[in-house]
Amino acid sequence: MNKKSILLLLLTISVIFFSCSKSSQPNPGPKGDGTTDSSIKIEIVSGDNQTDTIGRPLVSPINVKLTKNGQPLANYKVGYQGSGCNSDHTDITYTSADGTVKCYWSLAGDIGQQTLKIYAMDNSNTKLDSITAHSTGIAPGNGGWHYSACTVPAGFTVSPFCKLSNGRLFNAVIDEKTWLRYSDDNGASWNAVKALGNTHQFALIASSTTDELYAIANDGNYYSTDQGNTWTNLPVQAFNSQLLSGLIFTPNGNIFVSTRFNGLYISTDKGKTWTAVPLSAIKESASGSGVDGDLAYPFGDKDGNFYILGLEGQTIHKSSDGGKTWAQVFPAGNLLVTSICIDPTTNWIYATVQTSGIYVSKDEGVTFSLVINYNLGFVENLSVQSDGNLYFSTTSYIYGSIGATSPLKQVTEAGPIPSNCIVAKNNNLVVNNFWLGTIGYRN
Repeated sequence: MNKKSILLLLLTISVIFFSCSKSSQPNPGPKGDGTTDSSIKIEIVSGDNQTDTIGRPLVSPINVKLTKNGQPLANYKVGYQGSGCNSDHTDITYTSADGTVKCYWSLAGDIGQQTLKIYAMDNSNTKLDSITAHSTGIAPGNGGWHYSACTVPAGFTVSPFCKLSNGRLFNAVIDEKTWLRYSDDNGASWNAVKALGNTHQFALIASSTTDELYAIANDGNYYSTDQGNTWTNLPVQAFNSQLLSGLIFTPNGNIFVSTRFNGLYISTDKGKTWTAVPLSAIKESASGSGVDGDLAYPFGDKDGNFYILGLEGQTIHKSSDGGKTWAQVFPAGNLLVTSICIDPTTNWIYATVQTSGIYVSKDEGVTFSLVINYNLGFVENLSVQSDGNLYFSTTSYIYGSIGATSPLKQVTEAGPIPSNCIVAKNNNLVVNNFWLGTIGYRN
């Protein structure tokens, strides 16, 4: 199966929460009088009482029919609300000419009985009649790839993950007003961060070594010190309206934000105030001609140095004075760097180099040496995970090492086409697909 076919297949099955077939009729459903109408009835025609693995869409849709005084109701509003981690999401659709509609229900993360409440609604969202569909969720098998439950609405993009010391994972849905989400079961299911509501358009979230959280949205910034249960609202900054490429806490607690073509931002006081680093500080070449403005992969080391990758020059830049001045440190010659990361334990810098391999610096960027060979073309999203292994993605797979200097192996043989990954506390490999908005995991 070629890459295009795989993308189309994943887009078809990436139904998160539940999605329902919509009528092609252009007009909205009729407006009700705001009270329960006993003449309107909703019934399940087929699809009730199915069993499937948690996180997966049921094989058969839930087919429902609306009638009024026994006659089909065409183009009438129907709402759906699931149980468990699906309960914060309501889907709306309209019946077709024969009064029926299909709902494709993806199960929540609860083993055992799950429910889907189905409502007939007027245009004021008054619920006129309801019925409940039932299903049974079963645990996924050991080994292999599984879909995470209750991740994001289908088709929205997903940010990189972050993790707290207790194993709680976080991520954000990009470019859509919705909930920030967290997982307490190693990526198997995802819940809404209710304290922040669903009116913010989040972009990125990062965690510190002391379990602080910082989240960036279009309308402000949010900081938490209690595992995301409560948050402090912080002022809007220049980067809130820019195209962001990275957000991290450095080992000494600074917050470092990178943008595409709008410079860098550094905060030394937990996001209260920021210092902007202009593009002019990041030179595309050692001779100083032009700027390397398409910036990504911000990192900081234990000694307070900052590092950034310029994607135009495909070169690593380093600052040892808090971001005031920057110098190129790698590569030399014709090598092209595609992603970087820092091992927080050893303070070593790793870099993926196109068609060459992974290089490491053990002296804060003074020298780099090749540690793992590969010939995979363009690779990105390099990370050192809590299991001590290196991971990075290609356009089709994630590759990983066993230890930081061993040969690579392909680790997503049958999983979602990857973007970023994180190793959960129980060593599940949790993977997001940035482009399709899906999350999966291998246990």
